Amino acid sequence: MPETRIRILHVEDVPADAELAERELRQAGFELDIRRVETREAFLAALADFAPELILSDYRLPEFDGMQALLLAKEHAPDVPVVITTGSVNEETAVECMKAGAADYVLKEQLGHLGIAVRSALERQRLVVEKRTDEKRIRGLNRLLRTITEVNQLLVRATDEESLLKDVCRILVSHGGYALAWIGRADRETMRVVPVASAGDETGYLQRIEVRWDDSPEGRGPLGIAIRERRSAIVSDVQADPMEVPFRRLHPSPGFGSIAAIPIRRGGAVIEGLIVYSAEEVFIDEEELALLEDLAGDLTFALDALDAREALRRSNVELRKLGRAVEQTPATVMITDLGGRIEYVNPRFTEVTGYTAEEALGQNPRILKSDRTPPEVHRAMWETIAAGRVWQGELCNRKKDGTLFWESASISPVRDEQGVTTSYVAVKEDITDRKRAAEKLAKSEIYFRSLIENAQDVIVVIDAGGDLLFMSPAVERILGRPPEQFVGKNAFEFIHPEDAAGIQAALRRVVDDPELPQTVVFRFRHANGSWRTLEGIGKLLAAEGSSRAVVNVRDVTESRALEERLRQSQKMEAVGRLAGGVA
Repeated sequence: MPETRIRILHVEDVPADAELAERELRQAGFELDIRRVETREAFLAALADFAPELILSDYRLPEFDGMQALLLAKEHAPDVPVVITTGSVNEETAVECMKAGAADYVLKEQLGHLGIAVRSALERQRLVVEKRTDEKRIRGLNRLLRTITEVNQLLVRATDEESLLKDVCRILVSHGGYALAWIGRADRETMRVVPVASAGDETGYLQRIEVRWDDSPEGRGPLGIAIRERRSAIVSDVQADPMEVPFRRLHPSPGFGSIAAIPIRRGGAVIEGLIVYSAEEVFIDEEELALLEDLAGDLTFALDALDAREALRRSNVELRKLGRAVEQTPATVMITDLGGRIEYVNPRFTEVTGYTAEEALGQNPRILKSDRTPPEVHRAMWETIAAGRVWQGELCNRKKDGTLFWESASISPVRDEQGVTTSYVAVKEDITDRKRAAEKLAKSEIYFRSLIENAQDVIVVIDAGGDLLFMSPAVERILGRPPEQFVGKNAFEFIHPEDAAGIQAALRRVVDDPELPQTVVFRFRHANGSWRTLEGIGKLLAAEGSSRAVVNVRDVTESRALEERLRQSQKMEAVGRLAGGVA
């Protein structure tokens, strides 16, 4: 058996007993780093500086005991399992230990079981921590997805840049759980990054630091890198990463754990960056960074849209005054008469469509029309602008060379001083890349479905009545049947009758308390007719009005059988000792 290295804090006042326990653990395949203590004070000190992975404690000591150690461990080191050893134990004492949170207990006369008990306790704790980590990660991603939703709703309503940027930072702190969020703009003269919006800076941290975007030490931080190199940057551990050396001593107390900085593109150039700070280490991983980059992309689009809207407003004023204001706008601008004949196109029109101004003038905009835009869209557009209103929408058009491209268009009536409509002006943005990004997102959804379908655990979607709506492919490995033999059937056809009531109650609790996950252990019929013991952790599916639950199911038959054999063995030995004593 390969050796497993482990740090054990041993609460024991008898050196011989400690040596015996150590020998049994080494024979069980453990490589040990043990610290033995006898008092409460030494125990607390060891929890702090020794950082044990497991606590092994005698039930009774002259000045200390296992129950005290157990309670102190739960308070100061809740993730460290505790195994109790004792010279003798009755059933009440064993139950008391387990209820108090002991991972297991072992009689000193049966220390041959100690290795199994320790290995089992470590494995159970590993699974608990792993599950908690996964749940925390999922909650974090869901939290950020909700934050992105809030930001996107804000982007739709945005009317000015200053308010937009401030509100984005505010939402990242209030909804996203970040300690600090700010947006900085690159100053090309001073090479400094100037804060233009922030939230969460109650301590005045931004006034104490100088962030640059050149290749100086202050420019090699995450935000300087994001702007200068036009790429995102992560600091997973603020205390260890050299990027934070110029800023670490200025951090507020209790400080930051991890940081992410994302470039913000405006008109294709990076002149701003978004930076967020978490109080936790490794809080921001690659998946979270990808979502933050999506958020920055949405923000870029909104800023560009605000820019285009402002450019359009200025252009309309200049058109009425000078008739020549739209030459430099980054958007495609087209002016037609009331009959739809093109009177003007700007240079961007030529760059996007391939038609020169000479080729376009006098033509109808239908020279760009493709069969990808439904006729009713064009009909609604003309009805809207003919009624004197602004039409906004997306069009799939065709370039001169036949290439299809997507545009986001805003078409407005142009009125003279008397308010009479004299022409129409269209301001359009090429959103082909954004459409491709949407397709990429769809592929990403396929990828995540693949992750579910290839998971080792079974992912189940079940309604409140027990009907199985989805089962991942792992079910065939665990229960011997492919998913299609389950979907459409009721789970209670396969659940052991004695466990049915518990499952029904759990389903009701899932519906009644959507925020609280429910855990159940039950028996389920295998294809070969045997019963497998399964553990399921379920929660209401995150959909409005849904009465369906998503359940993560794993096979615990073997581990439960092992635990039962251990319990039976210990009970039989206790009965044997009792009978021997009576004799």
